[in-house]
Amino acid sequence: SKLKMSVADSLRGPILRSVSRSFYLSVRILPKRLRDPIALGYLLARASDTIADTTDVPTESRAEKLRALAAAIHNGSADEMIVDLVSSFAPRQKDVSERALIEALPQVFEWLNQIDSSDRADVQAVLEKINRGQLNDLELFRDAKQVVAMEKSNDLDEYTYLVAGSAGEF
Repeated sequence: SKLKMSVADSLRGPILRSVSRSFYLSVRILPKRLRDPIALGYLLARASDTIADTTDVPTESRAEKLRALAAAIHNGSADEMIVDLVSSFAPRQKDVSERALIEALPQVFEWLNQIDSSDRADVQAVLEKINRGQLNDLELFRDAKQVVAMEKSNDLDEYTYLVAGSAGEF
């Protein structure tokens, strides 16, 4: 439908280009079938990363919003939570592109619900891992002035997989 194309086009185009630098160029050369799920997954990951990195919001509040966003992604519905997220986090973004991404979250969720169900499941699965890594970040690195080491090498392996490896695998 025309609506479906315009939502995806506006997000895959100007929004993705403004928040991704070189990733935007890479998505354009992927096989057509992969472009939408990869671009959509990236936008959701960038939005959740923006929430996690909004340091003028207390850590517990950011963690609460990340959990709510993760649940909304998993359920494919957001409604009130997204409205609250947009109103509470968009004005706090100093970067105009990140503000535009947070403001576009209702359209991002519309796109998530329009894509093929198997692609949606893949996007939801990778975002579950990324969100878990971001929540671990907030918990482990609460104090930005204090260096914290992982206790076991397995913890480091899991951490790096959640915050980076899962996206590469996706």
